[in-house]
Amino acid sequence: MVARATVKRQMRSPGTPPLLDIGRLSVALGPRGRRVTVVDDVSLSLQAGHVLCVVGDSGSGMSVTALAVMGLLDPGQSTVNAERMALEGADLLRLGEAEWRALRGGRMAMVFQEPMTSLNPVFTVGEQIAEALRVHTGLARGSALIATGRPSRPSPSAGRRPNRKSRRRRCTASSERYAT
Repeated sequence: MVARATVKRQMRSPGTPPLLDIGRLSVALGPRGRRVTVVDDVSLSLQAGHVLCVVGDSGSGMSVTALAVMGLLDPGQSTVNAERMALEGADLLRLGEAEWRALRGGRMAMVFQEPMTSLNPVFTVGEQIAEALRVHTGLARGSALIATGRPSRPSPSAGRRPNRKSRRRRCTASSERYAT
């Protein structure tokens, strides 16, 4: 199944660039010479402070679209083409790997459909959120732990292992740390 979607542009103030602007995104997956188009001609625009829901059947390309926008697809196994792909006016199509790493987690993040695959059950939820804060904000270990509610105000959920907490709740809580 190939995803085909166009989202109408939202009303915005003149001269205000959208937070996220994607034009005619297409993604093909598979080995070179045998790639199959799985996302075809997706365009969307999202203003700051607004919410955009991408809804579709399983396998319709929603996750692949998000992975492409975040630069997380393996270039050896995928081809990503778009007329434009910008975050806060910055051209995502021209970013190098170091620029992508600086952007991911700090300015953009993804809440995966199956959060259990993104959290390590060996570490507590608080430790994993603290690690993300250290990596993406430069906070020292103690500061990151305080930001998660430890050690000054211990939170029962921050000290739990991931399998003890609602899947969506822990990933949403982690992503909300990056919201401005």
